[in-house]
Amino acid sequence: KDKNKDKNKDKNKDKTDKSNNNNNNKRPVRIKSLTPDKGSTIQSQQTFSAKIKTPSNSQVRTVQFQLTDPSGDESNWLNVPRAKGGNGDTFSITVDGFQKYRGTRWTYRMKAADTNGNSVESNSISFQVDGVGDSASDFGGGGTDNDAVDKAPPAPSSSYSDSRPIPQSTVQDSDWPYDGPIQSATGRILFEFTGTSTFVCTGTVVDDGSRTNGRSVIVTAAHCAYSDVMKEFAKLAVFIPDQVSTRGEKSDFDCGNDRYGCWYLSFAVVERGWVENSFPANVQYDYAYYVVTDSPSTHSKGYSSGLTSTLDKDITPMSIDFSTNQINDHTVALGYSADKDPDFRYCSMDADTISGVPWYANLWLSYCGMSGGASGGPWIRDMTREGTGTVVSVNSWGFSDKVGMAGPVFRTGSGSFAECLYDKALKADDPGSEGGIIVNC
Repeated sequence: KDKNKDKNKDKNKDKTDKSNNNNNNKRPVRIKSLTPDKGSTIQSQQTFSAKIKTPSNSQVRTVQFQLTDPSGDESNWLNVPRAKGGNGDTFSITVDGFQKYRGTRWTYRMKAADTNGNSVESNSISFQVDGVGDSASDFGGGGTDNDAVDKAPPAPSSSYSDSRPIPQSTVQDSDWPYDGPIQSATGRILFEFTGTSTFVCTGTVVDDGSRTNGRSVIVTAAHCAYSDVMKEFAKLAVFIPDQVSTRGEKSDFDCGNDRYGCWYLSFAVVERGWVENSFPANVQYDYAYYVVTDSPSTHSKGYSSGLTSTLDKDITPMSIDFSTNQINDHTVALGYSADKDPDFRYCSMDADTISGVPWYANLWLSYCGMSGGASGGPWIRDMTREGTGTVVSVNSWGFSDKVGMAGPVFRTGSGSFAECLYDKALKADDPGSEGGIIVNC
């Protein structure tokens, strides 16, 4: 009996061992401890590494790495060697030449396969190159240790050097892929009214014709500056340019975790038609300007060095135009939708019109899927891959049960007062505690 019992044990053990071996074969290879972390800021040279875990009965066969530049162009998959001096499960590759791409946002990912045929690919990890962007061209590489340092073929070109128009295709709602001046000039606006919680909108620094007039001007929607319900200007308003580059998890008042920091807005300028009516009767006046005075007291520093604390010197303002008829022209709208915070989103399509009220035809992007929080974000014509273009409207309103984004007409020849308000914002004195100026254009 004992012998039979032992035989049964041996048979059961064999079954268990075979079962464990089968389970080991099915266990996936894993990628852990990816470095750098999401949202990290790197210098001119960076080592990208990961720990690769495999089942006990297999070994790592290949580990590969891929970079995606600010324009969305991907490098070839590069083989990643085992790290020298590591514990055997760490693989790393060093890339240099990033100093030519200061201030730009990249992503990387890794994939691994083992000898059992299992494979895995990581999510894309975003990172920022330290500094303020310039017009770089070729991405170089190379280092003193040929075993450890690789270039990033094919050499991706910087988005700043690509003046081609973006593809004239319909984009409903996607992450902005091109970086450039539009990303640094457009930012999150956090604002509050008396006794309220914090609201979120989007605004864009626009060219005011001078860097020495003691102010910077931000275009946004009127409802992001003046409550037509409470009948008051925002009591607190903060502008965070390039919010997408934050080291935080979402929009907040911690200016130190943002690339440029943030600016406390001095006052707003709105049209009387917005103030004296309520939505939707005032949709034709849903544009406004915030003014921030050039003073160190208005700026709270971020993580980038070498800034002047003058908003329109630290970033490149966007052009603004009040003469274009945007109907049927390809238009790019951008903004910081609250449900995608802190991602910088955009939609792209030909502009049409819609009448939310019988007496006024708004500009209309019928397939745009951006949502609340994107209000006040710019509408751009002639958008290029280097992130340049001209502001011709702002995100205003949409329907709750279907996609689409409306924008007010800026064209002076069509009866808009957007240019009149802009002129006032260039010259008006700070009204102090009143928070803003109501203009009868």
